[in-house]
Amino acid sequence: MKASLLCKRTDLRAAVEHLMPAISTRAPMIVLLHIAVEIDPKQNMMRLSSTDLEVRISTSIPAQITLETEMPESFLIPAQIFTDLLAIMEGEQVRLVVDGHSLLVQTGATKTKISLFEDEFPPEFEMEIGESSFTLSSSAFKTALKRVAIAASSDDSRLSLNSIQIRLSTEGTLRLTAADGFRLATDLIQSQSSPEEASEFLLPLNVAMKLLRVLPDDDCKLILEADSQRALFSWGNLRYWGLLMQAQFPDWE
Repeated sequence: MKASLLCKRTDLRAAVEHLMPAISTRAPMIVLLHIAVEIDPKQNMMRLSSTDLEVRISTSIPAQITLETEMPESFLIPAQIFTDLLAIMEGEQVRLVVDGHSLLVQTGATKTKISLFEDEFPPEFEMEIGESSFTLSSSAFKTALKRVAIAASSDDSRLSLNSIQIRLSTEGTLRLTAADGFRLATDLIQSQSSPEEASEFLLPLNVAMKLLRVLPDDDCKLILEADSQRALFSWGNLRYWGLLMQAQFPDWE
């Protein structure tokens, strides 16, 4: 594959920073230490993804793409090296030149070559048919999540308490609850939409804390979808997947 991509440095840096919570230094596979980049020359977009198998984050940014091969391809960039490089680079635009197994990163007079990794990146999570869906304020959800997360247990031996209980009602409300056996915190949010059926799921504490790192500070429309296995939080061009905990939360009421 040989291609050239031109994008704004601020867009690329922000996108990569959003992906880092799903990059773990204790990853069981080397491929999980990388960012997957997919090229869409027809839409002039590049899509970036990261995962630790429990959380998956993906986002897209506009880019001027020139392909010298007929078929759009994807490639894997070492996440930490790329993040450190973007942090010290200056200039308004970044040019990425992919040539076989290497990536040339250029901004202004600065040029750096990075070796690309070859492996099969884990496929994107999929949602089951019949999932629950909610639309709500991102700032309201972030505030509520912060409030209740401090009461969640960090003891891995009590799995059901090592989570945030989220209840979606047909009346258009979303309740978040956490407890550790000594404390209990709960908060109620009014949503902008109502599902046809009420539902409930447990968001693991570490998934919730990573979500707090990427949720925007400014208010925007947040779409929450959940099935029996995972939850999907979407806003703007960003999609945050998290596996759910399969346990029974105490009947605190």
